[in-house]
Amino acid sequence: MAIEFLNSVDFNQNQLIAPVIENLGTEPGSPSEGQMYYNNTGGSTDMYFWNGSAFVSMTGGMSNWILRDDDGSGDDVTISNGVFVEFAAATGALGTNISGSGTTGDPYKMTITSPNTEYSVATTSALGLVKLGSDTTQSTAGNTVSSTASRSYKIQLNGDNQMLVNVPWTDTNTEYSMMTSSVLGLGKLFSDTQQDTAANSVSSTASRTYGIQANSSDQLVVNVPWTDTNTEYSAATASVLGLMKLFSDTQQDTAAESVSSTASRTYGIQFNSSDQAVVNVPWSDTNTQNTYVLDKAAGSTDLKLFKNGSGSAQDTITFSGTSNEVTVTGASEDAYVFGLPDDVTIAGELTVSGTGQSSFAGQVTIPETPTADTDAASKGYVDGLVSGGLTFKGTFRADSGLILSGTNSGSYLYQLTGSNFDPSAARVAVAVGDYYVVANTGGNFYGDGGTGTCATTSFLDVGDAVIGVSAASANASVCSDWSLVSQGVVVNSVTTTDGTYIDLTPNSATTGAVTVTADLSATDNASSVANTVRFLDKNNKWSVPAYTTNTDETYDLNATTSGSDVNLNLTSTSGTDDSVVKLAAGSNITLTRDSATQVTIASTDTGALGVSILLNSGLAYVGKAAAGGLTTFAVNVANANVFGAGKTAVNVKCEVIDASTSGSTAGQTVFADVTRGVNAGGETYGTASLNIAFAGTVADSAYRVLLTYVG
Repeated sequence: MAIEFLNSVDFNQNQLIAPVIENLGTEPGSPSEGQMYYNNTGGSTDMYFWNGSAFVSMTGGMSNWILRDDDGSGDDVTISNGVFVEFAAATGALGTNISGSGTTGDPYKMTITSPNTEYSVATTSALGLVKLGSDTTQSTAGNTVSSTASRSYKIQLNGDNQMLVNVPWTDTNTEYSMMTSSVLGLGKLFSDTQQDTAANSVSSTASRTYGIQANSSDQLVVNVPWTDTNTEYSAATASVLGLMKLFSDTQQDTAAESVSSTASRTYGIQFNSSDQAVVNVPWSDTNTQNTYVLDKAAGSTDLKLFKNGSGSAQDTITFSGTSNEVTVTGASEDAYVFGLPDDVTIAGELTVSGTGQSSFAGQVTIPETPTADTDAASKGYVDGLVSGGLTFKGTFRADSGLILSGTNSGSYLYQLTGSNFDPSAARVAVAVGDYYVVANTGGNFYGDGGTGTCATTSFLDVGDAVIGVSAASANASVCSDWSLVSQGVVVNSVTTTDGTYIDLTPNSATTGAVTVTADLSATDNASSVANTVRFLDKNNKWSVPAYTTNTDETYDLNATTSGSDVNLNLTSTSGTDDSVVKLAAGSNITLTRDSATQVTIASTDTGALGVSILLNSGLAYVGKAAAGGLTTFAVNVANANVFGAGKTAVNVKCEVIDASTSGSTAGQTVFADVTRGVNAGGETYGTASLNIAFAGTVADSAYRVLLTYVG
């Protein structure tokens, strides 16, 4: 890839050693005035320059020529500007020859020798020139050369000196008319379709040779007498011979009956829907097997099976009941009655299941007042016990009054507007003993306020309950119709008892607001030890813990040097280094012990820092100016985004590259004019100004500079 120079290159009168001008086969597009190229196309080689409107030869149209003869001696001469060449003609054997020194007085002389090629018209005795009879190319291939007599004809000239051959020709035209039975002639094929069936052998058998005739279209035809002996059949019908299918491919192993002339035993064959042959044989059931009758005698409980309806029973089933539980009666000849006796005794339990009520025609007697755990209780007895009792109605949300379960599910105990009870909203009737439990969500019973709300806001939690204490019709209940039952425990009285090591006040049953005071009257368990540090032991006495005597030793953390490293030492008052941590200096890192309590960690200037800067005047540290046909970008190397404060441009190396991210020139190094320490681009960077100048107009972000600070 060629290196791009984006500004003029000044050689300061130094030589350009061994340069080669751009070699092109065609003129370059969009040239600049003064642009040069070398045309390397064979036969047209020359040096050209652009004069602002056209490419002009730099040699004034003169190029070097090489003059060569054909005698094989290799004595080529170069004809350059100002060298003379003379051409001379001579007759004789065809050839060329070079002589002379190429000067004005003695120029290079090229002698061209050629025999005389001027001819007259050819005759039978003299060589000469002729004309073709036609310029049209003959596309028909010539016949093979032949020695057959009378087929070689001489070439002659016509009046225009055109060559021609007179070929004697006799008309042997054999054109025929349509053939007849007596006249030879032509005919047409009946079809152009090729017959692929091989012809039968020639036969002398009589009646197999048929005359050829012409049809109305003059086509040749043969009428072959034909008798249809085709034995291919279609499906058989009642009037036409034909083919049929078997109903089944399974072989019949039962031998056929003898042919019979008995009437009504010959059945016609028919087709089913699948064209299979079937025979419909009329059939009468003449089964003579035995019949059986199931019967019983009147009043009997035996069920008997009789063969052919009479004789002795083949088998008998006897139905029997159980004493005092089930009776069986043969009510009639065809009926049984299964029932209970008048007095039924059940040894085990009697279970009556079903969803409805059971009716008893008689009387079920139970004790008026049950005494045993297994005694039944009467309705009167139960009514007397639960008079004024509770009826569980379901669950509800205390925050809204919505009933969640039970017969009133979906209705409300109360409804709220915001957080206040709404007396105009619908709510269920209240009966004394109605019992609801809070589920799902707690809240203030009957809200925070409003007509009909509780005198004091009462919060109900999940599990709390309400009981109806006053009857109220639907949409008329208020908070006072209910009694609230909380899970919280209200203390009515408290009784305290002294423990082994605790003295409680009061220590007897007390009602009302009670304050309990506990006195730990412990004694010293180690009074002989004159130490104030002690703990309360499980025997309620103060004890002194066992421990090692404190020596009050202290430790110092200090820094010491160890070559380029620094050690952090933990030293006790006894002077012993109990622990050491070494801080080791790494690459480009220095450690300095400023004092026993301070260590400085610093990086080392390596002398080279690199940064990539996009040449875009939108950046605060990049300036841009256009003047004198140049576009100059100025980079402030002292900016924190470049190398930082104090950096100067004279210590910065600069490489300019193409900033595009794709294409053949992406990342390519280009050359521009780079100066340092001079303000440019309208900026005042001073010694920190790195200036990159391009010829022409250059857009922002077209190029990027790779900068290295050399320290």
